[in-house]
Amino acid sequence: MVDLLQLVRAIQAGIDLDGDGSPDLDPNRIHYHGFSYGGNLGTLLMAVEPSVSTGVLTVAGGAQMDMTRWSSVVRPALAWPIFADRTPALPPNSGDLFEEDYVLRDQPVKVTSVAGAIELQNIYETVAWIYAPGDRLS
Repeated sequence: MVDLLQLVRAIQAGIDLDGDGSPDLDPNRIHYHGFSYGGNLGTLLMAVEPSVSTGVLTVAGGAQMDMTRWSSVVRPALAWPIFADRTPALPPNSGDLFEEDYVLRDQPVKVTSVAGAIELQNIYETVAWIYAPGDRLS
């Protein structure tokens, strides 16, 4: 977000793209297009930066913890700090991974057989609750 706000300030200050000594971007015509996580960031940018007059937010994700929980890219990077770095630490319970054995919507009730899964689910839910007041989609 800070990078996007700084880009707006740079455009307003004047950016010379072609080296002719004059600004090439119109500071009165700043627009935003965000795809996926960029769509999520765009919700914040559009809320706090009045100089961005229009925005298109495409395929924006969900709440921050849902993105952490379900993203194959984000999950490995964020699961370790959330689970392994806490006190007491929760060690990986499925090889190198954290498996919370989550039940998806429209699935039958099940009894988890993954050791530590309920503790992991509880941490995700607690962190989601803590993040909720500042989450862009709450």
